[in-house]
Amino acid sequence: MLQDRGEETPLDHVPEEDYTYSWFVSAYYTLSNSRNESGGISLSELKIYADNFGLIGSFEEFVSIIYALNNAHNVAQQNEREKEKKSKR
Repeated sequence: MLQDRGEETPLDHVPEEDYTYSWFVSAYYTLSNSRNESGGISLSELKIYADNFGLIGSFEEFVSIIYALNNAHNVAQQNEREKEKKSKR
């Protein structure tokens, strides 16, 4: 009815989902359970994931995106630790 009268509907403002982004983030969260003590994800874990679940694009692209997400996560964790240390002083 709203559209018939030329008015906006609540769905006019729903953003479109980026399924490629969602796929990589989902893969990262699955792989983040395999992180080692230093916060890295081994190449062998990435290969196992690719073999079990398949990929969007090339393996090299997959590795670079997962490592970029992991690096961003590690930097955010480090910044949070430093912030906590400063607040305790």
